[in-house]
Amino acid sequence: EFATAHRFQEILTLAVFSITFQNSNDDLVPIEDVCMIIRAVEKIKRDVDLFGHFGERSFALILPRVDSARTCILVDRINERLPQMVPSLEQSGPKLHFGLASAPADAASLSLLVKVAHSNMQEAATRGLHRFQPSQ
Repeated sequence: EFATAHRFQEILTLAVFSITFQNSNDDLVPIEDVCMIIRAVEKIKRDVDLFGHFGERSFALILPRVDSARTCILVDRINERLPQMVPSLEQSGPKLHFGLASAPADAASLSLLVKVAHSNMQEAATRGLHRFQPSQ
């Protein structure tokens, strides 16, 4: 997707996210809870968006032909709809922390795009935000 966007001079956004549980005493989260969240995100994203595991404990969405501003709309929709879609997790307080980076605006190479998005995700988690992007 990055090569296609680069070749045809199109926009591409990478949205990397981690999941924290506010009411968890440790970092251990039942896999069933994570799976319910992942299924909800899968239902909210567009059919053309790519969704997958990113690293050891994170996930990512690749959004072809979408800039960071439009990605914020999707991220906000995910965070708004998640409690309704997975009401059984209300007590554990899941929170998704998104880091956004777009090509070519934020990065001209795939490795830099990944690095920027990952750094922004860490910043979002550190600040307790549901999203962070370079313009913030």
